[in-house]
Amino acid sequence: MFEQHVPALALAKRLRVALPDTFIVIGGSNCEGPMGRETRKAFRSSTRWSAVKGDAIFPTIVEHLQLGTEIPPIKGLI
Repeated sequence: MFEQHVPALALAKRLRVALPDTFIVIGGSNCEGPMGRETRKAFRSSTRWSAVKGDAIFPTIVEHLQLGTEIPPIKGLI
């Protein structure tokens, strides 16, 4: 899981450049706590940052994106 952190951040950065309107979510254990906060400061290419397990919140995000509605505040989604 940890070996994918930097490649995921690099991919998010490239996607942001190539497709600026794309909604990008980064999550996982590396996005929690102090490490997550510092990584978020350094890599602003994500649209949202999940500081909790995404399994519970990701369906809500996708549903709102499909409907074209605003994503409500979700605990753990920065």
